[in-house]
Amino acid sequence: MNANRTSGCEHPCKSAGRMFLNFPVNSKSPPGRIALQSDIAEELHMEGDAARIHQLVSLLVDNAVKYTPEGGKIHIFWRKNGKKAEFSVQNTCDTLPKGDLNHLFDRFYRADASRARESGGYGIGLSVAAAIVKAHKEKSPQSGHEMASVLKQSFRQKDERNKIPEKRKNDGRAGKADTQKSRNQKLPREKKQQKTKENKRKQKEEYMMFDCGLQNIFRLKNGQSRSINWENRNGEKGKGGMASSDLGPSRKGSPCIPKIEAGETVTLGEIQGEGIIQHIWITVTDRTSERNRYVLRDLVLRMYWDDEEDPSVECPLGDFFCCGFGVSYQVNSVPIAVNPTRGFNSYFPMPFRKNARITIENQCDEPIPAFFYQIDYCLTTVPEDAAYFHAQWRRQRITEKAKDYVVLDNIKGKGQYVGTYLALTSLERYWYGEGEMKFYIDGDKDYPTICGTGTEDYFGGAWSFATQQNGQTVENQYCTPYLGYPYYSTHDTFLHNDYHNDDQMPQRSFYRWHLLDPILFEKDLKVTLQQIGVSHGGLFERQDDVATTAYWYQTHPHVPFAPLMSRKERWPR
Repeated sequence: MNANRTSGCEHPCKSAGRMFLNFPVNSKSPPGRIALQSDIAEELHMEGDAARIHQLVSLLVDNAVKYTPEGGKIHIFWRKNGKKAEFSVQNTCDTLPKGDLNHLFDRFYRADASRARESGGYGIGLSVAAAIVKAHKEKSPQSGHEMASVLKQSFRQKDERNKIPEKRKNDGRAGKADTQKSRNQKLPREKKQQKTKENKRKQKEEYMMFDCGLQNIFRLKNGQSRSINWENRNGEKGKGGMASSDLGPSRKGSPCIPKIEAGETVTLGEIQGEGIIQHIWITVTDRTSERNRYVLRDLVLRMYWDDEEDPSVECPLGDFFCCGFGVSYQVNSVPIAVNPTRGFNSYFPMPFRKNARITIENQCDEPIPAFFYQIDYCLTTVPEDAAYFHAQWRRQRITEKAKDYVVLDNIKGKGQYVGTYLALTSLERYWYGEGEMKFYIDGDKDYPTICGTGTEDYFGGAWSFATQQNGQTVENQYCTPYLGYPYYSTHDTFLHNDYHNDDQMPQRSFYRWHLLDPILFEKDLKVTLQQIGVSHGGLFERQDDVATTAYWYQTHPHVPFAPLMSRKERWPR
């Protein structure tokens, strides 16, 4: 140990003895002479974090220097205490009230504020020292005593660490049990548990680094980045862009599925190993003919995790990307982005431990040409507490009066609900948005734990979404990172016909992401939405056409979903 480390003294302290140190006169150290006495035992060794132990010694000596008056003494001990080794720093100081003694190790506490201003510091040194002691599994001090700043830290002594058990020393035939006993002495149960916890902590920390917001983007990550598309269907390293075109090899080869036949299911990607899907991009036509103009509802997206037979994700392609009614429009949010024209993007993280499989089924009665896609993922360690991603689509073509629409139910296990997409077709006139969103959590029956104040409030609006312009009521769409109203239409954009106009019942789309406020459940979850409106006559029970996609994470196994509604029943009105 070197006294120059913390106190600025002129001479090192290497062994038991006594010395006088001359401290320079400045704002952070007392003037004059302070006696430094050390009592350092030989052949005592310690186990611990070297950097933190160094910091501990520095903090204690520095504190003693600041609060020792001219002519005072600092005594440093490193000595054997029974089977342990004890380190302590003692210094003379002014008499402290009993109340101050009880708070010496509190954060930001200084017994003498005026003295603290003279010597510098913020009153955190001893609290940090106490934390270091605690981290080494020793009892942290609660108060000072006898005008001394004392911390004790116990470590194994070298002779005890290397000592051979008496039985093994006398018996050269020591068996497996003795060997195991010796191992246990080297690595006690507490240490094993601590090592396991530390490994889990590091594992979780590594996984959290894949939260690639700006606050983590600079941190080095452990994993192997891979990508799947139609050219490199297995995501092999160094096998992308190998196909040929008229321009030659590796010049714009075959970036899409040329055709998905009617009734065909195609595997978009199958990944072996452990990792996380980070991004999915898809684009496809929204119609094959005037007869088949709802391709985004005819294509069914499914995802399977870790050899499961029943999908964790089952949803019409468009609705998964917040584009209901078989139409596409721009969506600008954190997990889902839809860009012109039909550039569908998902940034939901999707972990898996053994394998992952993503499929697309064409339930249209015509082939679908040119299906483009890319799945970006990373092969990396997934922590034990990572849950699986789920999404389910539902629709009720005419809701039951005075009976809540069910967004999600029959969810068993532990998890968190992270988002809702709503595609609402109004079947009645007047304002539609008084219905409350309800979350029944962990055994709730008659009444939910969480109940909102109205549909427009749940999706982040207020006082409807309308403003007055030139005496007309105008709907206002919006997209924000976590909630939005991206689509409103009263006109059929798919079909022009000489025999009828393009009027249609109002269609509205909304999304709400619970990324900053996930709905947590331990055992089960049910989510419902009321259909309540208001008119000149007051509140009234409505009947509308409601379709939703629910997004959540949960443990496996999950309860299989109810059968998906048939293709034509999924078509918009």
